[in-house]
Amino acid sequence: MTHGLTQLFLAALLTLALALPALAGDSDSGTVKVINDTEFTLDIKMDGTKKFTLKPDGKQSVKGISPGLHTFTATTPSGEVKFSKEMRLKAGQNLSWYLKWTQVEEGSLLIH
Repeated sequence: MTHGLTQLFLAALLTLALALPALAGDSDSGTVKVINDTEFTLDIKMDGTKKFTLKPDGKQSVKGISPGLHTFTATTPSGEVKFSKEMRLKAGQNLSWYLKWTQVEEGSLLIH
């Protein structure tokens, strides 16, 4: 009888070990938080697919991103690309993409 209980316990333990990654949720995926500090309403796209529209001073996250290299673009509703960035995400990583539009007067030098 003890041998049967041991096998049952090991089978339950194995089932739990296999289920833990699924229970953990998005630990193997990443998130990019986009912060729009511009005067533009922008469509945020990842790898060419629109994720959401972000109004001026808005912020929103793209969640569940698979690890690897991804291209993010921020375009006006008419399709003009205002920002573009490639980001390499690791499993479980959370990044931010801060969009800022700075107007510079002619003859001025702006250093970031």
